[in-house]
Amino acid sequence: EAPLAQREQLIRVHLPEYVDHVLGSVPAEGHLGLDADTVISPGSGEAALRAAGAVCAAVDYVIEGHARNAFCAIRPPGHHATRSQSMGFCFFNNIAVAARHALDVRGLKRVAIVDFDVHHGNGTEDIFSDDPHVLMASIFQHPYYPYSGTDDVAPNMVNVPLRAGSGGDALKAAVQASWMPALDAFRPQMIFISAGFDAHHRDPLANLKFTEEDFSWATAKLIWKAWRQNGTAWTLDMLRFLTMPTRTWADMHFRNDKVKATLAAWGLASASWPAGIVRGLCTPVTGAQFGVPMLEVDSNVPVQLMTTPAAVRLMLTEGPPPPMAGVGSSAGTGAVITV
Repeated sequence: EAPLAQREQLIRVHLPEYVDHVLGSVPAEGHLGLDADTVISPGSGEAALRAAGAVCAAVDYVIEGHARNAFCAIRPPGHHATRSQSMGFCFFNNIAVAARHALDVRGLKRVAIVDFDVHHGNGTEDIFSDDPHVLMASIFQHPYYPYSGTDDVAPNMVNVPLRAGSGGDALKAAVQASWMPALDAFRPQMIFISAGFDAHHRDPLANLKFTEEDFSWATAKLIWKAWRQNGTAWTLDMLRFLTMPTRTWADMHFRNDKVKATLAAWGLASASWPAGIVRGLCTPVTGAQFGVPMLEVDSNVPVQLMTTPAAVRLMLTEGPPPPMAGVGSSAGTGAVITV
């Protein structure tokens, strides 16, 4: 069960009087409108506290080395909540609370928030505008609710408004041309994804045309960027190549040697490693076990990585990350927290 966010965590991004107003407005029964869109009911206070608490707990879980990344399936959402105003079904800005927790409590110096949603994350922008420790990159349909994100944008905001009807090609162009250069320059230690799937082509309330594959591609690019910039991708647990045997054990052994040679050429493994070490990384499985199609490194070495096909393709096409001076591979850097 997700922990309850503490008042101290909330007031790092919201005015104290606003936090008190929201929690003090929870009715004993029935419903109460906090604004034109946002209705509060008897369970809303606890739900909002647990949503914000979940993302802070995820930050701790990753930084303490229990996981490389985390996904928080939470409600109510948060990215429309400003410092002092509920809006768009949002009470507390969950991802802002967690990003500030990573900075102020866990000691990170730079974090990025990437927001893909059909609506602009006006609350997150309000909270972090001109903050030198936070980069925010986003896409959203424009013009569309909440009709923001295009005027007087702070330099740490990388907003890409999209016209109604835009699909995956527009998302990929935004990621490649705008988000990735900004992330390269900023070098965040942790990336937070504020994930809104209302840009899906089947959502009846808006007019962006993204598919499941588009969301997967964008997420894989961000995971790759986090790993590549912070040197965490190449620890042994992330180098879990899954070689696909097709004939005999001798063939399997040959494939392991090929993978080992590739890793050595990339500077990620020693050429003198015994075959048993590489066999530990190259566990025979079937593609159906992970729901990931077999991908070819070359004509002789089909491999899989226990992640999305898009992430595998990125790894194989972009190659290994260069050494990063002054950047270690300690737990917690490079992680992606998705809410």
